[in-house]
Amino acid sequence: MSSINGFYIDDVYVAATGANDDTLFNGNNVLHSITNSSELPAGTSKTTGLKWVVQVTNGSGSPYNPSDSGNAIKLTVCTNTYNSSEDQTYSYDLHYTCNQDIDIANNGSIYFGWDLPILDDRNIPTINEDDLSIATVTYSSSSNISDPTTQEVLLADQSISNSIVVGTRFRLYINDVEKDRVGIRYDENNGWVDGTGVVAAVPIPYVISGTNHTYKTGLLSRKVDDNLSQDAPSLTYKAVDWNVKTAHLGAHLRGTAVGDPHITTLAGEHYKFVHIGAFRLFEQVIDGKLLIINGCSENGPARWSHKEYIKKFYIQYGEQSILLDNGFRGQEVTVLENNGIEYKEQKLQFHETAKRYSGGLNGIKPYTTTDANAPETDDLPGYRRNEVAFQIKNDEDKVIMDIKIQNVNEYNLQPCRLGIQLCETTLSENAKGCIVSKKFVPVCKFDDIKSMKPLPELEEKHMELIPEDEIEPCQLNTQWR
Repeated sequence: MSSINGFYIDDVYVAATGANDDTLFNGNNVLHSITNSSELPAGTSKTTGLKWVVQVTNGSGSPYNPSDSGNAIKLTVCTNTYNSSEDQTYSYDLHYTCNQDIDIANNGSIYFGWDLPILDDRNIPTINEDDLSIATVTYSSSSNISDPTTQEVLLADQSISNSIVVGTRFRLYINDVEKDRVGIRYDENNGWVDGTGVVAAVPIPYVISGTNHTYKTGLLSRKVDDNLSQDAPSLTYKAVDWNVKTAHLGAHLRGTAVGDPHITTLAGEHYKFVHIGAFRLFEQVIDGKLLIINGCSENGPARWSHKEYIKKFYIQYGEQSILLDNGFRGQEVTVLENNGIEYKEQKLQFHETAKRYSGGLNGIKPYTTTDANAPETDDLPGYRRNEVAFQIKNDEDKVIMDIKIQNVNEYNLQPCRLGIQLCETTLSENAKGCIVSKKFVPVCKFDDIKSMKPLPELEEKHMELIPEDEIEPCQLNTQWR
């Protein structure tokens, strides 16, 4: 079993000009100060590129202050090019150094790269799905090759005539000692290679895009320690140790449970959860109080009776608690019990292509329709969609989590939807539950949805019961978001 120990590169996020756009941003990229054109492949752009953020996380087990003597954290953006006319390779580096007087908590993170925070009504930076924004303060400072006052230099990864000619590798240093490498380099004899020397490796932006020659906004997220092929951090980059998400930054801080059910963990894993009954999604002691989130799965109605859906959620933190019925097609989310949690309920719109679904009752063959005026029956539920949202706060009124429950998505699909976003807290090493990591699936089941019993420790016998990864459902069908 591999482990994480020390500072490591947690996520690499790159962005094209829109959330799902393949257009590069205009602006200076890493190569822009190079004046000798013979050093670059013919046709290389120095004025377009990709925005980026690298999340560096403290996995050392103790708080860490970069301002202490010799404790500086440095990220190098190592840009590799291949010049076919000269038959040689070049590497161009930007260096970003964090040496400020801050305490980085164990499992806490700092961010290098582009910084465009958007503040909500609580003055907390939030995620914007179209802009490149980060969820917490960026502590890094830049000492790049031409402008020491800004971090905002674009990645130069690019291909010419369907041949990759520029790629980026990120290198992490602690006290001037290199600890971690993510990305690939160019070898004059073998072409683009990863840390193990595997040829035909692909630079990070193209890994996220799923093809060699386009650009998509997305996230490369390191797998949790139980799923790593090697200890981390590591100077050997292996693509198998990373998850890919074509999603906005902060997706790793958001867990979801939807559909029949498909789970996305806070670590970015995707898997299908098969179970009937109560189970533990999340547990962690925060500020001396146990926060638990439980679910309860049941079979769906009519034609969906062979699938499981999370029909109820129960959340308790200290003396506060709430129990919800998660609804279904034609059935809105409702609050069944509430003890001290303020929530908001709102009606939501459907996409113009959303369908109504017949369950096939009383001998009627299942069918779909977009006719909103067709009579509503038990067999053919009407268009109903709502959301119940609330926050879990500590005694100092700091927001621990944002939680949203919806009965269906905008396409009237993926019923019984839970979304969790971590806010002013970190995921501790003691956090458990099947939305923390799929490794907890074998021990997360209960008889009572209101159970506060802590999960047992994992044993070796549980490892073979961990579910397999699955492709993110929305990558198979965009309507399964």
